[in-house]
Amino acid sequence: MNRKVAITLFAAIVNVAIAAASAQTIAKADIPFSFRVGSAQMPAGEYNIKIPEAGQVWIGEVNGRASALALALTNTGSTAAPSKLVFDRYGDQYFLHELRTANNAPEMTLSHSKLEKRLQREEAYRAQESQTLVALK
Repeated sequence: MNRKVAITLFAAIVNVAIAAASAQTIAKADIPFSFRVGSAQMPAGEYNIKIPEAGQVWIGEVNGRASALALALTNTGSTAAPSKLVFDRYGDQYFLHELRTANNAPEMTLSHSKLEKRLQREEAYRAQESQTLVALK
């Protein structure tokens, strides 16, 4: 019976260690512009990036003033440290969209927020308005 308890305790300790390791900072970024993660507005600054669980991205300002947790589609299934952050820009607003690996493969993709979808539609509409059609003979 003691052996069974010891094995269970060991498994619990290993699970806690894995969870703690995956919640550690895996990347740091100095972002020179304000941006959004989902609906959260984030100021320009230095950020820590963590992956607390598969399919989640946590980004927090180093000084602790701003942070956001977002759901993400994991493209490769690994939790490798991202080497690039990809932002979508609409006018003067930036939205965190992807975390990429060193070989430029998309590691995690964040879904578009309602605001981002609205800005996409507005930008597409403005692009259509600026087109001039000329009929040829």
